[in-house]
Amino acid sequence: MADKALARVKDAPSNPKPAPAVKGPTRYAVRAFVLTWGELHDWWERYDLGSLARQLSDEQAEAFYATTEGTAQAALVLLILAGVGVYGLLAGHTQPSASPSPSASPSRAGPTASVSPSDPDVFARNAAAGLFTWDTGVGL
Repeated sequence: MADKALARVKDAPSNPKPAPAVKGPTRYAVRAFVLTWGELHDWWERYDLGSLARQLSDEQAEAFYATTEGTAQAALVLLILAGVGVYGLLAGHTQPSASPSPSASPSRAGPTASVSPSDPDVFARNAAAGLFTWDTGVGL
């Protein structure tokens, strides 16, 4: 049996086919996220920040700044989404009234606020406004 397996390996083509190209950004599993952030826990206590400031090239420093800015924006979105989820659990499901009052503002089908990822303050305000003015009773 082992001889047959060895013969199969020897007869196999030496140029394996490349993996198909993946379109769009790669999405990792939650487990990868947890492991990555577990490695980064209190990272600033394990490095001499003065040495980093002196020894990182401009390109390395810019990559770090871009990563931390993106991380801050993602953290804000995660915080907002978690808050909305908790609010939804606490508020529970309510049935919309049969006839809306004439003074009520028109409902929107979903959050449509413009979001500017380059400015975290504008992003947070727009995301919060879009989420808090969203009439979830209308559906999607």
